[in-house]
Amino acid sequence: MATAANKRGPRIRAPMPVLLRLRGLAPELARFVSEAGEEVEAVPCGSGVCALVGSPPDRFRIVWIDGKGRRCLDDELPAEQLEQIRDRIREAYFHTPWDTRYLSEAGNRTFLVAVSDDLAEAIRDACGGALA
Repeated sequence: MATAANKRGPRIRAPMPVLLRLRGLAPELARFVSEAGEEVEAVPCGSGVCALVGSPPDRFRIVWIDGKGRRCLDDELPAEQLEQIRDRIREAYFHTPWDTRYLSEAGNRTFLVAVSDDLAEAIRDACGGALA
C-alpha cells in the first residue's frame, strides 16, 4: 500500500546493500513505521537512522532511532531550535536526487529509505548537540 509521498517517489524496492545500511536498527525502524500512522522516510546516518515523519520536506517531525531506542526531537527541543534544524534538513532534502530513495515495507506499511551520504551528513550536522 503506497502512501501519497511514495506515489511521487521511487517504485524500486530497496536492494540488500540499502537494507544493510540500516544495520541492526531494521527491527526497531519496522516497529516504529508500523506504529507511526503517518508517512515515514528513513535516512541511515551512520550509527543511527533519522525518520522524517509526516510530509517532508514541508511539514515533518524528526525521530532519531539508534541502539539506545528512539527519540522524538519534537518532544525534546524548543520550537525555535527545531525550526532551525528542519530548515537545514529541508535544504539538503531539496538537493537529494530521487534515485537515492527506495521503497521498503514494515508489516502492511510502505515507507521510503533515502540512501544519501550528503543528506545523512546534513542531518547529523543539523541535529548536532541535540543527539548527544
